[in-house]
Amino acid sequence: MGRLQGGADRVGADGTQAGTERVARSPITLDELRRLEQAAGLTAEDDRWLREAADVLREQAGEIVDAWRAAIAEHPHLAAYSAGPDGKPNQGYSRASRPRFARWIVDVCERPRSHRAARPSRARPAAAAARPVPGI
Repeated sequence: MGRLQGGADRVGADGTQAGTERVARSPITLDELRRLEQAAGLTAEDDRWLREAADVLREQAGEIVDAWRAAIAEHPHLAAYSAGPDGKPNQGYSRASRPRFARWIVDVCERPRSHRAARPSRARPAAAAARPVPGI
C-alpha cells in the first residue's frame, strides 16, 4: 500500500470528506468527550505520542489491517462477521475496505478530538447523566 496522505481536505475511501458537514457528527457532546478523556487519563502528552505513532504506522497500516484480519479469521465466531451470505469470506469487501481501515488506523492517531467530531454541549437530565453503565 502506498503512503497515506494527511490533510483536512482529503476524501476518504467511502467518499466522505473529513472536516465537512458530509461527515456524521458524534452522538456525544464535547463536554462528554472531555469527561471520557479525563476518565481514561488521556493527556496532551498522549496526543503528542499518537501523532508520532501516525508517522510510524502510516507506511504499515495496510499490513496491520491484513494481520488483524488474519487473526480474526482464526476465530470462527469472529470470522462469521466478515463472511458473505454463503458463510465464506467476502474477499470483495476485504479488498474494497482495506484502504478505509488503513486510513482509520492513521486517523485515530492524527485527527483531533474536537467540536467537529462532537456535538455542542447540551443540558442533560440528572437521571440520564447518573445512569449506571451495564456490566460495571
